[in-house]
Amino acid sequence: MSLWALTTRVDGVAITLQIAGREATQTPPQTPPQTPPQTRLRNGRRSTAHPAPKNLPGNLPENAPENLPQNLPENLTRLGSLSSIEWGVLATPLCFAEFSGLCVDLDRVFKHPKPIVGVVHLLPLPSSARWGLSLKAVIERAEQEAVALAAGGVNAILVENFFDAPFPKDAVDPAVVSAMTLVVHHLQNLVTLPIGVNVLRNDAHSAIAIASCTGAHFIRVNVLSGVMATDQGLIEGQAHQLLRYRRELGSDVKILADVLVKHARPIGSPNLTVAVQDTIERGLADGAILSGWATGSPPNIEDLELAKAAAGDTPIFVGSGANYDNVAQLLEVADGVIVASSLKRRGRRDLPIDPNRVSQFVEVARRGRPAPAIVVPTPTPMS
Repeated sequence: MSLWALTTRVDGVAITLQIAGREATQTPPQTPPQTPPQTRLRNGRRSTAHPAPKNLPGNLPENAPENLPQNLPENLTRLGSLSSIEWGVLATPLCFAEFSGLCVDLDRVFKHPKPIVGVVHLLPLPSSARWGLSLKAVIERAEQEAVALAAGGVNAILVENFFDAPFPKDAVDPAVVSAMTLVVHHLQNLVTLPIGVNVLRNDAHSAIAIASCTGAHFIRVNVLSGVMATDQGLIEGQAHQLLRYRRELGSDVKILADVLVKHARPIGSPNLTVAVQDTIERGLADGAILSGWATGSPPNIEDLELAKAAAGDTPIFVGSGANYDNVAQLLEVADGVIVASSLKRRGRRDLPIDPNRVSQFVEVARRGRPAPAIVVPTPTPMS
């Protein structure tokens, strides 16, 4: 028995599959000529896919195993434009993330090794307790904050229904989904940054539906796996349903999942290492998020280092509490930060985003150290 890897590129994204093969008993047939390209709809947009040979997946060497699936490339073309196929023998097994078929490449999303994700807190939406009866006001405020974040230099924007509290613990009202879809569409016409969606408290199905239909890039999920006791009651992770739904939608939206999310307590004894590994390896999160105990509270560095070690190559984001004083230290460990409160005017979460505070935060984060304090020397009294 030998291990083989099929590496392809679909719409420019590498996909590697691991297959256990038996020794070949006959010489594989030659590759037939390619058939003309076919055009199909993908996520609402037309893309040209070149069907792969039905009888031979790529250039198989003479000693290829006899049981390698002959229709893999043909199936992969359903995902998009298949540009290359290559077989190779593996000396060691691939890691789980590599052969799961969900190759993580968040650098392609954020286009920065240490992304700063600014959050747009939407004003209360229709059907929420504090709904202000003006969707126009919601959109205008969101547009102002998105422009401020983009002008300040963040790498991505996360849109969330922050002011809809108190939240339902699972599915939100359809009016919330409609309103958030409209807002995301407006922001995409205004800024060129990647946009993500978070439907609080834990409506990941609506979030990925909004993102998939609008062309947004990622979602945040508060509870992807495990059970958390929250002020909304017990929230159970639904990774199985969410991942199946993403597949049904034909979506490549990335999933950033909180681990031991803020404003909540785990059922049973919390073990950060196990929680991170379960979120990534069993919940199939594309990235994990570690927060403090509440909004505006940062995780401690020891927990962040533990989470990073448990995550391996999967990115870890700081989900709360990043500010001018600690962002440089947090980014020495974390792969990115999600920030909102410290970018608001006077640091108050109920006020709009301040573009000056955004640019100062980004500058400090990129420089890698806090801004130096201005010290006024005290005059020495004459003796």
